[in-house]
Amino acid sequence: MRAFPRRGRLTAHHARRTATCLWLAAALWLAACSQPAAARVEGEGWTATLEWSPQRLRSLQPVRLVLRVADRSGRAVRLQEVHAQADMPEMSHEPEEIRFWPAGEGTYEAAHNFSMDGRWRVRVTGRWDRTPFQATFELAVGGP
Repeated sequence: MRAFPRRGRLTAHHARRTATCLWLAAALWLAACSQPAAARVEGEGWTATLEWSPQRLRSLQPVRLVLRVADRSGRAVRLQEVHAQADMPEMSHEPEEIRFWPAGEGTYEAAHNFSMDGRWRVRVTGRWDRTPFQATFELAVGGP
């Protein structure tokens, strides 16, 4: 059996094979683009992970943020009074508030639009078992 049909002839078999390959390539590309990126911070007795999607952050585009907090043993930590702000260390404008809402044990979600390209710092504060909690994450928005 020939790998390709003779010139000018495209059989149904080859058309199906080509369509299947294109579909698989598109699915793999979409799956790779939709995976969240993440940053991790460790503190006294806890680990916090901030995930964001899409992977490539763009200014003025919607971003989904997911904060996960766990203790040393990996059990979810429930924070009280969660607050978050995003600022740019190189800029002098006011920080942007990010509103996280509970989305399960030790998990908090937010939707945000970063106002410009550059390096951003996201600071999350709260309380865990009467102890202050603070985690700071660095993110890059925009760029090549």
